[in-house]
Amino acid sequence: MLFARTPLASSLIVKITVATVLSVLTVVSRAGVYVDADIAYATPSSDVVSASAGPAFSVGVGTELNSWFALELDYVRLGGFSVSGAEAIDEDDLAVIGLGAASDFNISGVNASALLSWRPNRWDNFYLRAGYMAWNNALEVRLNRGSHFVDHTFNLDGQDPMFGLGYAYLLGGNMESSIEYNRYFVGDVDIDVLALGLNYHF
Repeated sequence: MLFARTPLASSLIVKITVATVLSVLTVVSRAGVYVDADIAYATPSSDVVSASAGPAFSVGVGTELNSWFALELDYVRLGGFSVSGAEAIDEDDLAVIGLGAASDFNISGVNASALLSWRPNRWDNFYLRAGYMAWNNALEVRLNRGSHFVDHTFNLDGQDPMFGLGYAYLLGGNMESSIEYNRYFVGDVDIDVLALGLNYHF
């Protein structure tokens, strides 16, 4: 099986991480809360399949604890990817479903991350990002049922890290624009994401 089910310990780590971030966002709201929204282009790479790139997006909330450190919690949709050269599989092979059997797959999840910033002035913000995402991969598999084919969806879950870097520019007032590159590790797939976004600071 190409995708392994997540151990209970990993699931608990994600739940604790998300709960901690939510608690911090509530307690330190006076430190500077903001909301963010990004549109992006995601490119998957894998040793298991070859898949097309596609659009992605994320929305979330964050807090700046000080001028150089922030926390964010985002819902991330990494897009729907079509697998090149995918073939139908026999229904008898359902017990070994994995990424290699998919004709399409859709990845989404919740990402908790920390940002380390360098601000040479009030307008510019260069930052590094590191996080951990709880993801769901909806695999669409084409089954061969003798005289016809049937598309069926299987959901696989897991948690993996992500890393990125970016630049934000203060447009004026409370609005900030951003551009960033992120890499997500999602089971057997690595996904490179180039994103443009807007942040609104309260």
